[in-house]
Amino acid sequence: MIPRNELEYRHSVLREVMHDSGYSALVVAGNAEYMQRGYIRYLSDWRLWHGSGYAVLPLVGDPMLMLGTGSHARWADSTGWPNKQYYDGDKIRQVIRVLQDRGLTKSKIGVVGMNRIMSYQDANALRDSLSEAQLEDATSLMDGVMAVKSQEEIERSAETYSYLSRALLRVQEVLSPGKTERMVIAEATRFLAELGCLDGIAHITNQAPPYIRPPTNRTIQVDDTIKVQLEFAGPSGYWIELAGIYSFHDPPEQQLQHFATMLKATERAASQMRPGAKARDVSQTIEETYRDDGWNINGPQIWGIHGIGLNIVEPPYGSPDADEDLKENMIIMIGPSAFVDAHSWSAFIPENLVVTPDGGIPLGDHKYEWHVLSD
Repeated sequence: MIPRNELEYRHSVLREVMHDSGYSALVVAGNAEYMQRGYIRYLSDWRLWHGSGYAVLPLVGDPMLMLGTGSHARWADSTGWPNKQYYDGDKIRQVIRVLQDRGLTKSKIGVVGMNRIMSYQDANALRDSLSEAQLEDATSLMDGVMAVKSQEEIERSAETYSYLSRALLRVQEVLSPGKTERMVIAEATRFLAELGCLDGIAHITNQAPPYIRPPTNRTIQVDDTIKVQLEFAGPSGYWIELAGIYSFHDPPEQQLQHFATMLKATERAASQMRPGAKARDVSQTIEETYRDDGWNINGPQIWGIHGIGLNIVEPPYGSPDADEDLKENMIIMIGPSAFVDAHSWSAFIPENLVVTPDGGIPLGDHKYEWHVLSD
């Protein structure tokens, strides 16, 4: 569990930006989807394993958590969450009741997830019941707060990083021709589950399209190049992406050169990840590295720049038209990838770095190298 003082710190930071925006309260929506569950967990340290929930954070007074009927509310109550959970299945009505009871029906209220998470029915119910309130989408406000990590969050993310790195070592130990893809991935996911990583995505691919996919019953062949991609949340909910590349033979020279370019691009991008840098410029640096190494990019290019934390994808984003600055203690996932020249081969080697005045610092010591295994 996250320490109580960490939760109180998060509430205080949010209240500072709420005050600056003139909000009397935040209504925070969340559901179990991997890019939409983090808001509730940030406020409450509660893992939404299914369904949806709401939280209300008033500018003054205790926050409230609405999880609906059933096991969510009962288990959340047992963890010591200090404020009341409402068991009524109509969660938005409970949100409205809290705001009414606190005399906030004519105030300015920020709604996190209004345009992305809330159902049409819930959004209408909130507007109709609070017709005299000024309701605004405040998702970007909360995203901005969550993007800058506390030391506690960095440590929890580093924990997840270490678990995924160890899981990839387990893949290296069990990977061999004759086994099915599912047999190999099962070892990684079992290992992670034992460490408390219960939410995630495990992909594997050889050189056949679609290049990255869930494991199948396909038997691994001696001439395969295998790429394993793990995206998992640790016990405290913080997501990390790591990968490994394996073969049972020396890689073709062109693929090895491409792999070296990806490593170089990661290193150059990391050196640029200082407070004040633009996320889009980090993406540009990766593309320039490919071109500097003489590659002609002829297929999908995924420069893979985005924040990562309690949501698997968070701001800032490295798209060409984005204007977001990097800030100290953001955690950024970068993953250079592109199809180049005559060979339609690519890998995805994600790294997770903390933005510091000295550049991006990896959360752990996972080393990317091409692992040539005995068959």
